[in-house]
Amino acid sequence: MNICRVIDAAAAGDPDRAALIIDGRTISYGELAAAVEQCAARLAADELSGRRIAVVDVGSLLSIATVFGAARIGAAAALMNPALTPPELKGLVKSAGCADVGVAGDAYAGRLRDSGASTVLTPTDLVGGREVSAPRSAEDVDGRDALVLFTSGTTGLPKAIAITNGQLSAQISGVATPFRADVPPTVSMMSVPFFHVGGAIGMLGNLYSGNTHVVQHRFGAGEWLLWCKSTE
Repeated sequence: MNICRVIDAAAAGDPDRAALIIDGRTISYGELAAAVEQCAARLAADELSGRRIAVVDVGSLLSIATVFGAARIGAAAALMNPALTPPELKGLVKSAGCADVGVAGDAYAGRLRDSGASTVLTPTDLVGGREVSAPRSAEDVDGRDALVLFTSGTTGLPKAIAITNGQLSAQISGVATPFRADVPPTVSMMSVPFFHVGGAIGMLGNLYSGNTHVVQHRFGAGEWLLWCKSTE
C-alpha cells in the first residue's frame, strides 16, 4: 500500500470527520485530502517525483500533507528536527541525499535556506488552498522508500533511515484497524515530536483508522485535562 492512500477511505466515507486538531484548529479528512492533493501537485511541478525531500517543521498541516503528497508522487519526505541549526540540517540533508528543493514551516524556512537548499517551499506554496490539477499517483511499490527518519546521533552524527511503503504498511496494519464509517473516532494526542518515529507512525496509524489526532506543540497536564473535559 502506498501510504498516500492511508486517508482515502475516511476522506471518501466521512469527509467532515475531524482528522487533525492543530493548535485549536480542526482539520477534516476532506480538508486534509485537498491539502495532500495540492501538495502533491506542487511537488510534482518542481520535479521532485521519486526524490527525497527535506521537511523541516513541527507537526503541522504542511508537514503531514507533505508526507502524503510526497508518497503520492513516489517521493519520500525526510523529517528533520526543526530545532537544528543550518550546519546540522546540512549534515542531515547530505546524509539523506535530499533534493535541492525542500519544505519548511515559515519559522524554519530561513534555516533550511541557510543549510544550502536552493528553493524552500512554505505553507503558502503547498497548502495555500489554490485549485490544482492533481498529479497521477505513483504505482504501489512495496520496496519504494516512503519516509526517511534519522537516528538520534548519540554515538555519532545522525544517520538517515529509509522506510519503504511495505514496511510502513506492515507497521500500520499491525497497530491500527482500517477506517469504518460506523465506528466513532478515537481522539488521541501526538505526545512525541513529529520527526520522531513514534510521532510519524502514530499519525499514520491514527489516520488509517479514521481517528482524530491532536497535535499540540506545548501541552501541560492541566491543559490536557481541560481539553479532555471540553470534548466529553
